[in-house]
Amino acid sequence: LCGSNLNIKEYLQISDRTIFAEEGWKDPKNDPQPTFSQIIIGFTKVLLTAAVFLVGKIYFNLTFLMTEEFQKTYSFGQKLWMVPLSAFLTKFKYHFGWKMLDLSLITSGAGFSGVEYESDGKTVKEIKWERGNNIWSIKTAFPQYTGHVVRYWNMTVNNWLTFYVFYRLEKAPRFMVALQGEKGAKVLMTRIASALFHGVYPCYYFFFFCTAIMTNALDTLRLILPTFEDEVQVKNKSAYSPKSILLFTFWVFMVVVPVDSIGIFFMELDIFKTIALFNSIFWFPMVIGLIDIILGQILMATIGIKQIEKEKRAKRKKAKADKTKKDTKKEK
Repeated sequence: LCGSNLNIKEYLQISDRTIFAEEGWKDPKNDPQPTFSQIIIGFTKVLLTAAVFLVGKIYFNLTFLMTEEFQKTYSFGQKLWMVPLSAFLTKFKYHFGWKMLDLSLITSGAGFSGVEYESDGKTVKEIKWERGNNIWSIKTAFPQYTGHVVRYWNMTVNNWLTFYVFYRLEKAPRFMVALQGEKGAKVLMTRIASALFHGVYPCYYFFFFCTAIMTNALDTLRLILPTFEDEVQVKNKSAYSPKSILLFTFWVFMVVVPVDSIGIFFMELDIFKTIALFNSIFWFPMVIGLIDIILGQILMATIGIKQIEKEKRAKRKKAKADKTKKDTKKEK
């Protein structure tokens, strides 16, 4: 709890129980307690993630993908769907571990993150148990862009990287900016920092480098092509309309197939085994990434940024200008 999930201050406040009052708990004699339904929901999430992982372990074992039998006897068409599916299911071992952590945080009281009272200020309406939550499984399993994978996977670490690395990078190397743009260069450098924290295995470095490039490629495509968010949040269409479902599915596949496949480098740290596997599949996840980069540049040059995105940028620019004016008036 003291590592990637809670900082030292939180750990000490939980140890002496002062965290409860700080987060708004008003009863000094009794600590907040989770409801029975909250515990059952937490336990159900543990069982579901374990079940998904076991399906992958039994029927699409990642270890089998590393064998000569799979690499030499299975057709490329079979490998094309088995590799990303195996990676997708295998990563649920992390979901399972973090859901176990969530359950322990709830039952121990360490996960207490706030309380909402009724209008009388005494009757408890809702107790929140979100401290230390490290994964949002639905968002990471069915992402609309790589930001969902990063933001909702190992969340506390990624929050730390965002605030202490990404936002603090004032200048990126010129060659990175030339290749990826200012934001893309900062994303790449943040992923490199993350890779260094994970260890000295080359597979980690390769994984984080590839996902950074993939992020920039998909972000470019999302500036041009229609998205699920455009349809539902901007146009106010139903999330269950045929077009919304089609867009949702399209972007899930655009993210999951290449990124989860590259994730094998994260889960199998023997670089010789992973290289042998990727040789057998002709490095198709990287080929997809390369196609995305080329396609993004062609579409940007011919079609340009979509109107919805232009309007979003104009709103953000206006909001920033308004904030600057307010701050200037306060200073005067």
